[in-house]
Amino acid sequence: MRPTYIDKLVMRHFVVFVPRYISPNSITAFRFVSVPFVAWLLAAEYFKIGFVLFAISAFSDVLDGAVARMRGEVTPLGKLFDPIADKLLIVFTSFILISEFLSMMLFFAILIVESLIITSALVGKYLYHLDIKANLFGKIKMALQSAGVLSLLIYAAFWKNGILLTLSFWFLVSGIILAVISLLYNRNNI
Repeated sequence: MRPTYIDKLVMRHFVVFVPRYISPNSITAFRFVSVPFVAWLLAAEYFKIGFVLFAISAFSDVLDGAVARMRGEVTPLGKLFDPIADKLLIVFTSFILISEFLSMMLFFAILIVESLIITSALVGKYLYHLDIKANLFGKIKMALQSAGVLSLLIYAAFWKNGILLTLSFWFLVSGIILAVISLLYNRNNI
């Protein structure tokens, strides 16, 4: 898999500092390990520390993909576990923050759509033997979800301003819409 423009940008600034003995899969493993800590910190309302750990964990997603592609170390294990680690980070963080500051209905909408995406990918892979990759809609959806959660984290940790709640709500709703589009796009390509 060829490095993307973002990979090259990240490579220039961050990947060069990742020692060769740290594999992309170990960065993904870090994200798995960080999820319960992020969840606990947010549930205990240690929002500032939770914000920092969430940011590091979310950045590790960009970093592991860039390291894998730049070093030619893309593995089937990484392809399987990287999106699972992303989903766990977003789902747990979303549950805690959205239920506290927005609406459980919004959280359940995100959860249902994400479950459909995962199910669709598994059906495509195991029933039709397809290698379904993230499409542009899915990548933008992830960016919108991250921006929505980040807005809530900033609201909770640093700046209690209603504008952040409104921004977060619309980022998350837009993410749901793009998730549905992504799901339909992948369905049409099966």
